[in-house]
Amino acid sequence: MNEKKLNVNINDGEEFFAQEASISYNPTLFNLDFRRITSRVDMRSNEANVLVLRHNVIMLEPHVMKKMIEIMTRAIEKYEKEFGVIETPESVKKLEEKVKKQVQLQTKDQNTELDYVGPNYFG
Repeated sequence: MNEKKLNVNINDGEEFFAQEASISYNPTLFNLDFRRITSRVDMRSNEANVLVLRHNVIMLEPHVMKKMIEIMTRAIEKYEKEFGVIETPESVKKLEEKVKKQVQLQTKDQNTELDYVGPNYFG
């Protein structure tokens, strides 16, 4: 019997901290867009601070997205059972309310309704 060896290389990828996330979809895919925004200051320059925006996008088929939601729901339930209920900090609640009002004012003039997705770091 001839045994063949199989070499498998696994690329674990890079860890990514996200401050914002959004979801869009079409008939065949859900797109999860995770964003991290950091400012860079160059002390040698008189230029304004530079914002660096990095995206990591995950594309999932609808049935995989639904399974992902089930898995995440179970994980949150286990987390809260062990560590307590996850609550939004008061400072974040205040910012979300402020931004939500701004979004409502902007969309009122446009006769459209947008889903509120959270704070925007661009103001």
